Amino acid sequence: MGRNLLNNKFFNDKKNNKDFYSILDEVQEYMYRIYTKALDDREEMIPYIRKYINDNSLYTEEISEDELIDKLISEMAGFGCYDKYLYKKIINNKYIVRDDIEEINSNHWKSIIVKYKNGKKEHVKNCFRSPEHAENIVKRMLRKCSDIVFDNANPIVRGHLDGNIRITAVGMGITDKDKGVAVSIRIVNPEHMSEEEYIKKGTASEEMFYAIKTFYKYGMSICIAGPTGSGKTTTASLIVENTIEDDDRLITIEEDVREFDFVKYDKDAIPKNEVIHLVTKHSHDIDQDKLIELSLTMNPNYLIVSEMKGKEADSAKKAANIGIPILSTTHSNSATDTYPRLVDLCKEKSKMDYDTLLRGVIKAFPIVVFQKKLKDTLESKRVMEIKETIIDFEGNIRENTLFEFNEIEDSIINGERHIKGEFKKINNISEQSQNILKLNNIPKEELDRLLNWKDGDKCD
Repeated sequence: MGRNLLNNKFFNDKKNNKDFYSILDEVQEYMYRIYTKALDDREEMIPYIRKYINDNSLYTEEISEDELIDKLISEMAGFGCYDKYLYKKIINNKYIVRDDIEEINSNHWKSIIVKYKNGKKEHVKNCFRSPEHAENIVKRMLRKCSDIVFDNANPIVRGHLDGNIRITAVGMGITDKDKGVAVSIRIVNPEHMSEEEYIKKGTASEEMFYAIKTFYKYGMSICIAGPTGSGKTTTASLIVENTIEDDDRLITIEEDVREFDFVKYDKDAIPKNEVIHLVTKHSHDIDQDKLIELSLTMNPNYLIVSEMKGKEADSAKKAANIGIPILSTTHSNSATDTYPRLVDLCKEKSKMDYDTLLRGVIKAFPIVVFQKKLKDTLESKRVMEIKETIIDFEGNIRENTLFEFNEIEDSIINGERHIKGEFKKINNISEQSQNILKLNNIPKEELDRLLNWKDGDKCD
């Protein structure tokens, strides 16, 4: 436990109580002058800084010596106040990415807003001493982790930190100079919950999740749609983890950062399933569109495209329409709005007319799972609707709602908003879709369970 210098009579008598930034300036000047090489190693910096603050009787109010040293190191070699919310310390001063935080946003140099995965938000004040200080910290983050220059010539940037942390920064005249840079950091760490936990949290009912798994397992492509942060990646991960067998060949395609990790290992650390994880590399002109086309030459049984947000939607459509089950996500406002959204994305590459593209994406993705965050205090995530859309044998487009979430109570309890609802099955899938499942060898008992779910039935 850190020593609290407030309770140390020697330090108080010496009257060397200074504000943090005064101590930072003093220690930083000392380290740059005497121990420059140590600035590359947090562990090596600790004894030098500890000795200096003890020799010079430095302390600041309401902070222990260890906390002061950690904060000084973050400012000199780390990412300032962002460090505390990005990483947690483990044994021997090693750091790992925190798994309880979803987003960190900064709209003004005087504060950052931390959003936890449980829905809580924390407004952290006095993070930086000036707009320039906030800007320099962000420049360091981008330079050290993504080798990206953030300056007047490049005032809008996207990068990543430590693999699974996305960062978007805007400044240099694009934002108000007196407000500083605007930063959005998202820790991409899908909740590795079990199927039971997913259902217990109320994201979907057991019957709904069984239906989604069954559709994908037996040849139907699925698009999971919804706003940012609605849990699309978590749902996609669970579908794969609980559907695909070890001898199925799976290829995943992701943008910039790898979120999925489906490789399984035996006791000797040898992979025991067939998984290939692919990630874009825009510096070499390798985007999701190219990776989808590449993957088709590698004979996958299943294909995951992490997100459709551009021309890759057209390639995903083509892959799905040649019989490869694809699981992907996109942003849309509802299940019905998902198809026009996919058409718009396809048009970035295709010159086909709207009606032809619409029919193409419907055939490719007959199932849409729409989910969102409720506006309750905890920002609960719910699958709001599962919809089947088909083109019948007469060429007509038919929508069929399979499941939906209905709100039944909205209340304020102890200042917190609670929204209660229930999941309801509306219809079975069409005979046309049932035939797809049969063509892909769904066992009769699994089809019966899908169509005639009974109380007490289980997902497995």
